[in-house]
Amino acid sequence: MEIKHMQYFVEVVKQKSMTKAAASLFITQPTISNTIKLLEEELEVILFNRYKNQIYLTDAGEAFFSQCKEMLKMYDNIPNELSNLLELKTGRLKIGIPTIINIRILINLISQFHEMYPNITFQLFENGSKKIENDIYYGDLDMGITVLPTNNKNFNTFSFLEEKLKLVVHKNHKLSKKKTINIDDLKEQEFILFNSDFYLNDKIKNTCRDYGFNPNMIFETTQWSFIEEMLLN
Repeated sequence: MEIKHMQYFVEVVKQKSMTKAAASLFITQPTISNTIKLLEEELEVILFNRYKNQIYLTDAGEAFFSQCKEMLKMYDNIPNELSNLLELKTGRLKIGIPTIINIRILINLISQFHEMYPNITFQLFENGSKKIENDIYYGDLDMGITVLPTNNKNFNTFSFLEEKLKLVVHKNHKLSKKKTINIDDLKEQEFILFNSDFYLNDKIKNTCRDYGFNPNMIFETTQWSFIEEMLLN
């Protein structure tokens, strides 16, 4: 799910029409329709009811609309948060980013910030959240993106993105046929995880241990692209 998809959805709700929303956003009506369809498929819910050429939010749509407004509000406020945090006019920022983040979101944010402060340059360093926090603490990075919660005694933080943790398997894997997966289903499975520099590694291991087993890890890495390739082979 992308930020623009939520923006399209919110505009449809405001305009009460996909055609009017498309005109307002200067995009085609099929683009809006396809976006709503993709959102419904991804969320596995119906967002709108249609009746006599009118559209109405379902209960699930109402809940999603509320979440979208909060997410977009935080997203729009990030440049101001960065400005207040940094109070810089010129210089270079060293920013730590986890390899699992959607880089397109970050590029958009940096572009907005660069428009406000054109004399500030950036260096991006990809690492796990633990390493990023450690480097910020010791001054090797100016700021970074990590997994909340974190130590508020050491860092100033604000939230700007929420994502669900999902299981990824090969399309021919037996678990791919199930609509829902229980943790118990994973007891005999082999795991490919991000390495111990990532809080996600700890979260997965601890969750498995809470269910009475240690995950059978066959490989750990820092690269999402490598995990994808391993799953495809």
